[in-house]
Amino acid sequence: MANYAIMRCKKLTGMGSVASALQHCYRERETPNANAERTPENYCSVSKSTDQAMGRVRELLPEKRRKDAVLAVEYVMTASPEWWKEATP
Repeated sequence: MANYAIMRCKKLTGMGSVASALQHCYRERETPNANAERTPENYCSVSKSTDQAMGRVRELLPEKRRKDAVLAVEYVMTASPEWWKEATP
């Protein structure tokens, strides 16, 4: 199979969608498509939990904002299993 890359981005327009994305990333809710044994390998330089990250989001965003404001953009970047096998650690 060929090497390929995947990049997905999604606008998050509500605090609920931001919190939901964070819960998924921090594995604070069931995430069936993730290997639970590899969760400790995940790294985040900003916070250690959804609550901590949401506190930071609230600090950074203005209290008054447009109803249609984009609060965050979620990016997912990955590659094919074949590429990862050949990648230099």
